[in-house]
Amino acid sequence: MILTIPAVPPSINKILRMHWTDKRDLLSLWILEIRGAMGDKVPPVPQCKMRVVVTIHNSRAYDKDNAYGACKVIFDAMKILGLIFDDRDQFLEAEVKQEKSTRAERHTVIEISKASTIPEYSFDEALKIIGAI
Repeated sequence: MILTIPAVPPSINKILRMHWTDKRDLLSLWILEIRGAMGDKVPPVPQCKMRVVVTIHNSRAYDKDNAYGACKVIFDAMKILGLIFDDRDQFLEAEVKQEKSTRAERHTVIEISKASTIPEYSFDEALKIIGAI
């Protein structure tokens, strides 16, 4: 599944300086953006490791740490929407890329697929791994 979002996540430096209510609002915004890009597609909660490639098209490049940190809000929104089970390494193979674009054409592309190494988990096994049971 490929989703195109007409926004880019703020850098982790900006996120760390936000008030907690602004962080909550940012997460809510990304949940709405991703849900809107999904359209009618509502996948079930995945029971395997997922691969997510996030490509940030921005006028300014983030350094590597900033790029991955900026995508935390995207991964959290995807978890809430059920696109990924969790953002731990056991459940998520994440890659963040950056492409140069004009300021007016900033956007984010999210590619979601099953990981190449796919350990299958039952729902109960997955809950035990994350410590929910």
